[in-house]
Amino acid sequence: MKKIMIIDDSALMRRALSDIIKHTEKYKVAYTASNGEDAYRIISEKDDISAVLCDIDMPGMDGIALLKQVRDHGFLVPFIIVSGTQNSMAAIEAVKYGAAEFLPKPDHLFRDDNPAFRGNLLSALDKYSKDFESEDHADRVRKEVSFVRDYLRHDEGTHSLHEAKPQVARPFGIKDRAAETKPAHAFPVPPRDQQHVAKAAESDVPRRETHFAHHDAHFVPKKGTGNVLVALVCSTGGPKALQFVIPKLPGNLNAPVVMVQHMPKGFTASLAGRLDSMSQVSVKEAEEGDIIEKGHVYIAKGGMHLRVRQSGKNAMLYFDDAPPIVGLKPCGNLMYESLLNFDIYDEIVCVVLTGMGADGTNGIKQLAKKQKIFVIAQDEASSTVYGMPKAIYEAGMVDVVCDLNDIANEITKKVGVR
Repeated sequence: MKKIMIIDDSALMRRALSDIIKHTEKYKVAYTASNGEDAYRIISEKDDISAVLCDIDMPGMDGIALLKQVRDHGFLVPFIIVSGTQNSMAAIEAVKYGAAEFLPKPDHLFRDDNPAFRGNLLSALDKYSKDFESEDHADRVRKEVSFVRDYLRHDEGTHSLHEAKPQVARPFGIKDRAAETKPAHAFPVPPRDQQHVAKAAESDVPRRETHFAHHDAHFVPKKGTGNVLVALVCSTGGPKALQFVIPKLPGNLNAPVVMVQHMPKGFTASLAGRLDSMSQVSVKEAEEGDIIEKGHVYIAKGGMHLRVRQSGKNAMLYFDDAPPIVGLKPCGNLMYESLLNFDIYDEIVCVVLTGMGADGTNGIKQLAKKQKIFVIAQDEASSTVYGMPKAIYEAGMVDVVCDLNDIANEITKKVGVR
C-alpha cells in the first residue's frame, strides 16, 4: 500500500482525511504532523512517502514555507494542498513552489453527502502519488510527478521580469553535474519515441516539421495580417511560467488569447489580476458572454470548462459545467474542441506550456483536421513538469519548440501587431 502523509494543525482535519484514506485498498496514512517543522523532519528522514496532503495555514512553518524548504533541499515528494484558505494568492504561491494539486476544504467533512471532495482527493492521489513497487529509484527520479526545476530562481523583487535571466534548469536532487551547466537552449528535446512516431504516421493528421527556436535579441514585431486566435494551455508550474510570457506580449498584439490554466474555483481571478498589473495586454478572468478582442487575454475560470462559440463575425466565451475530464476542470481539450467549426479565423496558434499529463494534445489533434493551426511548445529544460509539452511534441504536432523566455516572441512573430 502507498504511504500517505497528512500535515494539518487541526486534529479533526487529520482524522477526517485519515478516515477517507483508510477505506481504500491502495493507500494508508503512515505519517502525520501538525506543523511544517515536524513535517520537514519526517520528510527528510523517510524515503517511502508516496504523497503528502498539506494545509497552508499552520502555526510556525506554514505550508508555503514547507514547500519552499522541501523544494530547495531536493526532496521529490508530491504535495497535494488541502486548505480552507481564503487567500487566493497563497494558492497561487503553493502551485508556484511545486504543489501538484490544490483542493479546497469542504464545509462539512463528516457528512455522508460529501462524495465530491472524497472523489477529488482520491483522484488526486491516483494521479500524483508515487508507486515505489513498480518503478526503480532512477526511473522514479526521471518521471517524478513533483519534478520541480529551479528554472528562473532569481532574487524576486530585485529584477523586473524583462531583466530576469534564468539560471540553469536543474532537477532537484541532482547536483553539481557538468551536463547541467549548459545554457537552457542547449538542452535538446529527447528523441522522439518510436511508438509515438508510428502512431502519428498511422493517423490522418500529418506530422509537422519542428523548428527548435533560439533567443532572438533583435526581434522586431511585424504588422499582422489576417484574423488569428491564440489558445494556450498550462498546468503545474503555469502560474509562474505565465509571468514570463503574458507580460512580454505587446499591447497591440494582433490576436486575442484564450487560456486554460488548471486551477480550482476561486483562484483564477487573482491570477488574472496579477498578470494584468504586469502586462501591456489586458488580462481578465473569463466571463460568460465575453466577446473576445485583440490585445486581450482571457483566463478560464477555475472549476468551469471554457468554450468558445462563434457569433457572426465575433467569438464569444461561455462556460460548461460538465464533470471534470480526467480530473481536470477546466480542461484544455474542451477549449480546443470548441474551435473546430469556426470560419472567422485564418489560423489558430496553439501554445502548450509546462504541466502534468497530456491535456491539450487530443484537442489540438482534432483541431488540426478542420483548422489551419500553428503549435508552439515549451522546451523540457525550462518546464517545471515536462508532461503536456512532451505529449504534444511526441504526437508530431509541434511547429516550434522554445525556451519559456522566448514563447512570447514566438507568439508575436506568428500573429504580428496591429
